[in-house]
Amino acid sequence: MEQPILSEKQLQAKALFEAGYNCSQSVAGAFWQEMGLPKATVLATVTGFGGGFARLREVCGAVSGMVAAISAVQQKYGVTPDGKKKNYPLVQQYISAFEDHFGSYLCRELLGLRSKERQLPIPSERTPEWYANRPCLDAILYAVQLTEQALLQSATAFEQTQAAVRVIDRAFCRANRPVRPTDGHKGSFGTVACLCGCAQYRGAAVLACTGALRAGAGLVRLAAPEPVIAAVAAARPEVTFFLPEQGCSGDRAETQPLASLIQSATVLLAGCGLGRAPQAFSALKELLTVAASRNIPTVLDADGLYFLPELAHELSQLPPLIITPHPGEAARLLQTTVAQISPDPAAAACRLAREYHSVAVLKGSATYVATPDGQLAGLCAPNDGLATGGSGDLLAGIIAGLTAQSFAPFGESVKELSWAQATQQLFANAACGVWLHSDAADRAGQKRSSASLLPLDIAEELQ
Repeated sequence: MEQPILSEKQLQAKALFEAGYNCSQSVAGAFWQEMGLPKATVLATVTGFGGGFARLREVCGAVSGMVAAISAVQQKYGVTPDGKKKNYPLVQQYISAFEDHFGSYLCRELLGLRSKERQLPIPSERTPEWYANRPCLDAILYAVQLTEQALLQSATAFEQTQAAVRVIDRAFCRANRPVRPTDGHKGSFGTVACLCGCAQYRGAAVLACTGALRAGAGLVRLAAPEPVIAAVAAARPEVTFFLPEQGCSGDRAETQPLASLIQSATVLLAGCGLGRAPQAFSALKELLTVAASRNIPTVLDADGLYFLPELAHELSQLPPLIITPHPGEAARLLQTTVAQISPDPAAAACRLAREYHSVAVLKGSATYVATPDGQLAGLCAPNDGLATGGSGDLLAGIIAGLTAQSFAPFGESVKELSWAQATQQLFANAACGVWLHSDAADRAGQKRSSASLLPLDIAEELQ
């Protein structure tokens, strides 16, 4: 029988299989470059895939490798999960094609279903005599063929998307990061006023302040109750402190009027670990009122986002805003579900920006930064080391630190900035912050495993 002409990827998968790797490794290993991971990492990651029924193990393994490869490729191109199953829509499409080829019962378990079939022989007419001793090789080569088709489809969609989306990368950051004069002093680089932390979330204030300082802010000033101040003082002696008349969590102390926190501030950072007590809402409302009257840019994260819909309703004016929701917070702000926004996070980011008249940073494996007037930038650099509590607080601090530096030269004349001027600057600050955060995480991940990575490890790698 005449041997089929094999593509380069199929030959790579065939070579891996003949070298003793299992079916999943053979398929996924052929696409290690597209995955953006070391080949050894890909092979190790899918080692345990493909556990099927006795006579289907090899074919299930081929499908598992296809799932791993297409999913990784889709993540690279900014395609996100549907929120319901581990598999992506494009993966499901190609599994259907695989089932059409090998039989309609195949690999239901890979879709989270249970098959009533205990055995399913590979149809003999699909198995050339050339593969008589290794019927699973036919499945491997077909899986690679489908994965190549999926890669082409994803790449085409990615290229179309890029026509409207600016890519956030090192070059973007170099072009848009605030310039630091060599003869500058701490006043030259702005002051970040923070309303962050409560007794339950003291660490959030530590991380937010750390992010602002590491990003280059000249001064960071924190308003918080005494337990939070004690925690931050121990970890970050560079921070100065402010005790409001009533602590943001309801704690009473000898104080100053809260509004004086931002008298000399360049940017307000609020919400990280703030808590949801009524006093937290009142404090945030008071500061946003002052910030709006003085046109002070504000970064809202976490609990600040929880209060945002009510604040937007109650306040006649909000300051120039950057909001930094993760998908769950974004779903609440948009009164929808994560499953509904996940298939198109770029569109969700644009909608957030329009509805809240802000620069929106929608975080995820692909992060998008959008403005109300339609500007959109994206960074697709998945890193599971960022999937740890506190990473978002660090990012909010980084963005606030960059904003402090870019707005410091305006001084009191910041009041004269138009909405368009302020938004353009905030867009650049937010996108640069996203890249610096991701880049630091990648470098931190080279020193320790992603599972052990902590936000403070990332902070130490900020450059």
